[in-house]
Amino acid sequence: LLFLLLHCSGTYAAAFKCAEAKTKVENLICKNESILSLDEKTRSLHSSLIKTYSDASAIKLWQKNWLIHRNACADEKCLTDLYRQRISHLELALTASTVSRKWTGNYTRYVNGKKDSDSSEVLLIALDKNKILVEGSSSWVGNATTGNVNVGQLQGVGTLVGSILQETVAEELCSAKLILTINNTLTYRDWE
Repeated sequence: LLFLLLHCSGTYAAAFKCAEAKTKVENLICKNESILSLDEKTRSLHSSLIKTYSDASAIKLWQKNWLIHRNACADEKCLTDLYRQRISHLELALTASTVSRKWTGNYTRYVNGKKDSDSSEVLLIALDKNKILVEGSSSWVGNATTGNVNVGQLQGVGTLVGSILQETVAEELCSAKLILTINNTLTYRDWE
């Protein structure tokens, strides 16, 4: 996904060739050595994380999701802030305990043993100690003709207490309780 290529000055490496930068974001990264340095640090930490986690596919999905947010940035401040947050999360993920790492993965909703016809996925990434990053989305179609369609997002950092992950999304004033069980399944409930 990410490749080490030399920046034309030779000082920093980017995840792409700056000479072939096509998007506004790629050009913003290449013209600012500070952001280019953050890009290199992000690439290096991501590469280290891939090597240390048993579920590399979850880490790759997390990176893919993050790149979507990065590519939506319109200015250098957005990129700098996003890279700094990303670096912080990657550093925390590298220090995650074995206990919390076992929950790292992409979970899909099943109902009565079958994959749900409505979509719902939650990506969990272990951070340091008892913190787990939660990213998820869900859609439910009741009657599309009448507009009875619900779509939701869940994103934040939760605290693992025993087998219960409590996650609150402050900006939307909603929260969730994810119950993690010994057989690596996850049960969701609205927080009570």
